Amino acid sequence: MLYINEKNTTTLHNYENSKKLKIKQKNFFSFFKNISSVQELWIKAILFDKNYFLVPLSTKLQNLNFNTFNNFYCINETIKSTKSKISFVVANKKGSFLGIISLIYLHQKKIIYINKIDYVRCKSYKVLSKAIINLLDYFRRTYHVNNFCISIKKNNSAKENFFKKIGFKRDVNKVSTCKAINYFYWQGQNKKIGKKTILTAGPSVSLSETLKTFDAVKHGWNKNWNNYILDLEKNFAKYIGVKYAISTSSCTGALHIAMQSLNISANDEVIVPDITWVATARVVSYLGATPIFADVQKDSWNIDVNSIEKLITKKTKAIIAVHLYGNPANLIQLKKLSLKYKIRLVEDAAPAIGSSYFGQKCGTVGDFSAFSFQGAKLLVSGEGGMLCTNNLNLYKIAKKIADHGRNPNKTFWIDGPGLKYKMSNIQAAFILGQLERVNDLILMKRRIFNWYKEFLNKNNHLSLLEEKDNTYSNYWMVSASIKNNTNKKRDRLIEYLKKNNIDSRPVFSPISKYPIWNKKNKTNHIAKIIGFSSLNLPSGTNLTKNEVKYICEKINLFFN
Repeated sequence: MLYINEKNTTTLHNYENSKKLKIKQKNFFSFFKNISSVQELWIKAILFDKNYFLVPLSTKLQNLNFNTFNNFYCINETIKSTKSKISFVVANKKGSFLGIISLIYLHQKKIIYINKIDYVRCKSYKVLSKAIINLLDYFRRTYHVNNFCISIKKNNSAKENFFKKIGFKRDVNKVSTCKAINYFYWQGQNKKIGKKTILTAGPSVSLSETLKTFDAVKHGWNKNWNNYILDLEKNFAKYIGVKYAISTSSCTGALHIAMQSLNISANDEVIVPDITWVATARVVSYLGATPIFADVQKDSWNIDVNSIEKLITKKTKAIIAVHLYGNPANLIQLKKLSLKYKIRLVEDAAPAIGSSYFGQKCGTVGDFSAFSFQGAKLLVSGEGGMLCTNNLNLYKIAKKIADHGRNPNKTFWIDGPGLKYKMSNIQAAFILGQLERVNDLILMKRRIFNWYKEFLNKNNHLSLLEEKDNTYSNYWMVSASIKNNTNKKRDRLIEYLKKNNIDSRPVFSPISKYPIWNKKNKTNHIAKIIGFSSLNLPSGTNLTKNEVKYICEKINLFFN
């Protein structure tokens, strides 16, 4: 059983900077550099415009004749030595090579520079521009890169126009040591913003997931049927900071197994927050027990410890705390409460992978914790979940329940309660690829939140759900409350955004009010206010700064 050190009050707002100091510089492009076969080479190629590929330059491309290329652009200012360099060959579906794009990654600044571009013939020019856009967009969507830059000699209008057409802008704040050079940066194109719907959520998928999934499809059978499952459970437990992890088909399944393992049954009560997804309470009713709905805190939207204490009775067997939208709940007080009353604490950490409280990751404090890999979450596999614990005895009980109650020492012998919420090896392979990028994905989410904060800073009608001192949120979902919400203003804002091709969704209404429960529940005051005045804004990892700016402009216009 873990205990939080309450005296460890070091804030986590400088978490990213502290991490940088501990990480040794490695090749940023190592995924594309390490290629063992021609098949792997083409799996790692980036498809664009249906008929063309960006193939990482490798010794596997032995027949490439570099003398056929015409130098179009070469960087004019020397960049200090870096291990992270890569070239991509532009090829068509017939295997003909049309050009080369060379990149350099600067670790400290998290910047990708275009170092060199070559092309074969004039008609490759148009394809080359699409290749550059797709290559940079791949790294924008899959890694935490702060910017993409080039430097061009002054008075070279032809090159400047070429790069401006594909979205580069002059960086007036950057002064080159060489007076004859101008810098340009790229943050994605903004020509189509507002013409297509900007979705509320959306995953970031890289070629790492593709490669692992391909391997699982090809080799993950018979004796290898669970290789990726075991690797995922081991690596996920290590990342979260727990001893044991069991993969499941959903977070709901993980919570159900947890409730069964804690012997929750009829006549028992389990306290849950009134603002959450219904699954948090549903798993309680699955076992005939009664969910008791606690109010939430106004500033964090998470379960209120004071509300919990008023609801504890002789029938109370557990508390399920939710880290809503990636925002950590008050784990210190929750743990104290569970120890004081000798009741179990379960963390519904479905949206909170990587979030921390006083330096300790969400999911490490409760008797059990459950995570989600549903398609809108930080890490995805379409559906999927993980059940975690530090208690060996609970792990053994849960492991058996998760395997239909099978006796591990007697083939096909069932001698206990059982459930089936299993994950496939193919899903596990995909999530394992996602897990390798988890820190980048969190930093990308946090960057999106900061863009919202920047563009909504003068809006006095909205209040963003923001991490508190000594907490570190993965900002899975950017959420906001409308101050003095009247006449269903929240719902009117959602409709207004929809007309402008901006998807959003209301925050969960108080789930105690659903007509599915056996009794009428008392209204929780704060839950009611948040549930009917708040919304989730587009938060997909692939969002660009220009898209967030467009969303905020529309929100500001609505209130003005």
